[in-house]
Amino acid sequence: MRLLARGARVNWHAHEHDHVVYPAAGVISVLTVTAACSVPPLLRELLAVLAAAPPADLHERARLFAVVDDLLRADTTPVLTLPQPGDPRLMTVADRLEADPAAEHSLAILTAAAGTSPRTLTRLIDRELGLTLPQWRTQLRLAHSLLLLADGQPVTTTAHRCGWRNASSYITAFRTLFDTAPAADQRSASPP
Repeated sequence: MRLLARGARVNWHAHEHDHVVYPAAGVISVLTVTAACSVPPLLRELLAVLAAAPPADLHERARLFAVVDDLLRADTTPVLTLPQPGDPRLMTVADRLEADPAAEHSLAILTAAAGTSPRTLTRLIDRELGLTLPQWRTQLRLAHSLLLLADGQPVTTTAHRCGWRNASSYITAFRTLFDTAPAADQRSASPP
């Protein structure tokens, strides 16, 4: 088991077997080659048992992992999965959007940064990410907002820092994806 401080990062690595990560409190963002996931607290106690004292008996360990698998499949907590681009032009756009989620980067600005036409950029986003540019930007902003909320930022501050003009439009976008209000999510992410 490895505990990480708030805001800590782990370098790219691989595992021979599955790797379990979870936040004891707050939110964790996991970046893979294909996606970035923001995950709220989940199955904390069972995972703590597995991490603290893994059973020597392989059958017992397999049963515990089967329970974790069952619970994960039954969990309806929305998880924000943000697809990660592989095309260098889209990676440039992603870097620009992530550097300042609140900035209003027009399609013209983004295509100039990517060195492509608006039509090509739009097609790339659709083909690689399965999203439109506005959908991608909204998901990126929501992912960023989860981290701000977990750090205790007020909803209004989070809304503005993530590019929403007002808190109510942010709350609507948040509620549409997560089926809860940001303030409720922030309370549930607080340490016990």
